[in-house]
Amino acid sequence: MNWRHVVFLLLAALSLRADPALDSARQAQQMLGSSVWSQVLRITNESPDERYPAAVHALVFETADILWLYVAGEGTQSLSQHIGRVEKDKLELDRLLRAIAPGFVRHEIVPADAHAPVGSGSLLNGCFIESLVALRDRIAPGEFVAAARLFTYYANVRGKMAGHTVLVYETPGQTFVLDPAVDRTPRAVPAKVTRGKDAFVRWLRPDLRIVQTRELAVRTVRSDQLYANENRAAERHRHRQTGKL
Repeated sequence: MNWRHVVFLLLAALSLRADPALDSARQAQQMLGSSVWSQVLRITNESPDERYPAAVHALVFETADILWLYVAGEGTQSLSQHIGRVEKDKLELDRLLRAIAPGFVRHEIVPADAHAPVGSGSLLNGCFIESLVALRDRIAPGEFVAAARLFTYYANVRGKMAGHTVLVYETPGQTFVLDPAVDRTPRAVPAKVTRGKDAFVRWLRPDLRIVQTRELAVRTVRSDQLYANENRAAERHRHRQTGKL
């Protein structure tokens, strides 16, 4: 076997080891930008199942005095169990990860790789992150946003609970909803449906029977960084997108 065959077999092995979930985690980190604290993790899972394989690549990031966990196959969910203790949480990631899945026994930080390809299309199950970035992108050029929130809704789709997050924001005199996964153009929300959540949900997704909703108030302090305020304890506020709606 000559060196060409060795190189070919090595490249083939590396290609087989490529993990799309790692690519998605890196893409999510790039989308959030360097001003948002984040780390790409490789999590060892001792109890692999259909949701989480033996090795899980994920992104942990900070927003709203809460740590969040993005996994490509699951979407984004809160990792912190309490608000306002992110520095302590960063030192206790293994404990918090075990609360997500008992098989998550340890983790390691995946070092940055300047040569690794980063996706540029839609982020898989990334509606939470895409909505955060969409707000930043609207404010960066100078658009005035009086208030904003991430609105997550859940429906039973083919026997599986699935969730989706959109951005809802207010300018003087008008409310808009923006779903980056569908269209980068915001939709004006009729005034008659802004006064009640039920009316808004029926207007937003008349094709679905929504069974649960969550709202996360978001504000901007600088155009390059996003913060948010929870209206309930983090342990009761779980964002999880298990499929696109």
